[in-house]
Amino acid sequence: MTSHLYKRTLVRISLMAITLLTIGSAVNGQNAKPTVYKIAEAGVQIELPSGWEASKDPSGNHVISKKDAGGYVVFSISVLPRDASVSFDSLYGAFSEGIFEEAKKDWKGFQPGTVVKDSQNGMALRAQKFDGSMESAGGELEGIVILIDSAKPLGIFGQRTKKHSDLLDTESTQILTSIKKVQ
Repeated sequence: MTSHLYKRTLVRISLMAITLLTIGSAVNGQNAKPTVYKIAEAGVQIELPSGWEASKDPSGNHVISKKDAGGYVVFSISVLPRDASVSFDSLYGAFSEGIFEEAKKDWKGFQPGTVVKDSQNGMALRAQKFDGSMESAGGELEGIVILIDSAKPLGIFGQRTKKHSDLLDTESTQILTSIKKVQ
């Protein structure tokens, strides 16, 4: 009898230990340090949460994306030439107009928002959200155009499905707010 009681106690302790290890692993996975993605030519770095993909397309743009059952998010990041004769606001105007011309062709019900003038981590920033839909790209969409005044200006076009998971929402916001000068 004593041996049976001992075995049951040992099994319970083992199960508790396994449970604690599993919980600990899950918490560590959720708190995993992000990957630092550097865009050297612009002198910036971006923190990417686990599961996000980063690559360069044939045009040299940096593409950061993630898809899950709730939807998708894609950021296309371009390093723009610095020209002292062009003001930051003029450059933003030209960059955003190029994005909007393409979006107006493809997005039904294209609606631009207000331009936001701000700064982030010591760099001037201009941003503008827009909405619309494109059936072949997931239906109802949200877009954003951002220009960051880094060593070379950083132009960002972001697109995501309006229906997306809370995780995609949180992580995509974290990515954009993590952009800072390379340390």
